[in-house]
Amino acid sequence: MRIILDSSDEASSSSDIEHLTSFPLQAATRGRSYGVSIVDSSDSSDDEVERQLVQRAGRKARAVTESPKQTRFFSPVKATPVTPSRKPAPQAASSTSRRPRLSDVHVHESPRSLREKARWELLGADEHAAWMKDVEQESMTAGNQATLERVAEIRRAQAAIERRLADHEAARVAAARTKFKEQLRAVQADYARKKQVDASRRRDRSARLSQVVDASIVEATRRLAEMKVREEAEERAKKEQAEREEKEREERASKEKEDAEAEKKRAEEDEARRREEQAKAQEERERLDKAESEARAKADEAERANEARAAAAGSTAREWRAWADKQAWIKAHVIEVVKADGALSAAVRKPSRLITRKVGQVVNTRSDVLRVANDVAEILNAHLPAPPSPASPTALDAVPAPHAYLLSHLAKALIKQAEGEVAAKADAAFPLGRIAIILLVRGHAAFADVLVARLVKKCPWVIPFFPQQGPGQSKDDYFKTIGRKPNEPLAEYIDRSAAILTLYFAILQTPIQSIWPSAFEAPTLKPSMLPTLVPAPLRFPAAWTWFAHATREPIYRTPLASRLFSLFLAFLGPEYQRTYGKQAVKAVQMLGRAVHDDKVAANAPAEAARLRLALDEWAKMGRFEPLKAREWEAA
Repeated sequence: MRIILDSSDEASSSSDIEHLTSFPLQAATRGRSYGVSIVDSSDSSDDEVERQLVQRAGRKARAVTESPKQTRFFSPVKATPVTPSRKPAPQAASSTSRRPRLSDVHVHESPRSLREKARWELLGADEHAAWMKDVEQESMTAGNQATLERVAEIRRAQAAIERRLADHEAARVAAARTKFKEQLRAVQADYARKKQVDASRRRDRSARLSQVVDASIVEATRRLAEMKVREEAEERAKKEQAEREEKEREERASKEKEDAEAEKKRAEEDEARRREEQAKAQEERERLDKAESEARAKADEAERANEARAAAAGSTAREWRAWADKQAWIKAHVIEVVKADGALSAAVRKPSRLITRKVGQVVNTRSDVLRVANDVAEILNAHLPAPPSPASPTALDAVPAPHAYLLSHLAKALIKQAEGEVAAKADAAFPLGRIAIILLVRGHAAFADVLVARLVKKCPWVIPFFPQQGPGQSKDDYFKTIGRKPNEPLAEYIDRSAAILTLYFAILQTPIQSIWPSAFEAPTLKPSMLPTLVPAPLRFPAAWTWFAHATREPIYRTPLASRLFSLFLAFLGPEYQRTYGKQAVKAVQMLGRAVHDDKVAANAPAEAARLRLALDEWAKMGRFEPLKAREWEAA
């Protein structure tokens, strides 16, 4: 809203204030805006205020023209009264003051500035200030009232808009809630329908399953009843068969015992007579030759000792060479022949795998050992024209090549099993030894030559014999001669040789009397057949020969000596002492003295300590404790 001063009835006043232009209403003294400007407005209340201001301006203009005392001046720029600077009048003689003149005001020389100052001089300062104050107050009152009304109107419009928005939002939320409820009801209804269908299907499936289970239970009950009846019948048959066999065994054992006792009694009587005669003759010779014998005793003793050592060394070397030649013959006339023939090689491939599997499954029970022995015997018999028997044993040079090949493979499987299992648990050698003895007493005598030849090849300590490296013989060839693998450490070689020797000792100590009743259904084995069926290297007397050779040089000087003697005492010691009595005691005492004098070599201090502990325990108790695994279990 703008204020324009214009009066048509006062021509003189209009000429003085014709330069009054529009200006904004401001607080002149404080320099701040009151929120209302005198500008054009289309509001009806603003028009009314403008009209009143125009009238008031006209009245003030007329009053100014009628009052010649003062002149008022409005600044068109700042819209505030400007007080012209006045220089103090010079002191006059009279005390009366004069009216300031236009020439006393320091103004610019522009015509407009002169007109402004003239206008200020026409209006008085007090009336100008009062008029300005009234105009400002009225303008502020009218402007504030209009502003408040406009704000109220805006707020009412805003409230109406907010109410419409709230109504619209409430209607939208209600519609969405209604739609959600409808969808929820539809989902719930669909879920209830599916649940009912699933429940019906489960009931049907449960009913069918119950029928199947009931039928299965009935069928299983029937089968169990039939199986129980069959098992009871089989158990009765087995029990009756076992009773018959036990009765037959008892009868055979009783008869054999009577025969053995009678034979033993006759032998003892003959031996007693012979010893008596020998004693008498010896006493007579001793009485006649005592002086001469005492004179030649010492010289002859040394000579005999030297001759015995030389003879023993020569006998073991010849025995080792004979078995080495036997193994070479088997390789050339059996193994190479079968491998060169495609048909024979194919024929023995599957039986060889079966033998390896059977040997690897054996445990130290009567039933299991007999089962494996029977299975292996069937495999071997399948490659013979007729099964062997104690009365008609086989011979290596008379059996077919495939059968001899399977015998060689069986010996190889037993030794391989010993190297793997016996090295970890020595008791595992007992069932392997029993299998070998059972096959021998059933007539597979050719197996003895094959088994001993392979044992000597893999471990010459079986004789015992320690071959020396020949002149010009390479290291690998020499290792092959003594059964040592190329680049094999000495400790591993000793462990493997000990495992093979354990198998050999297990065969020697196997009591044939315990195998005899279990090896045949009828008592077809006679004592006179034993030398043919089980040769001397596999019977217990070979233990005496082995110990005698092992306690001589150079055997007990080798690194394996302590380990080998420990195995001998553990496996063969009880039977050795029981069989040979005082002679065995003297031999063991001699070994004990050599051990305590550190004459027996050992690869490790622990092996020497183990042998010394075994000998000390024997010296304290006077006997060797037999191993529990020596007696096979009844299961």
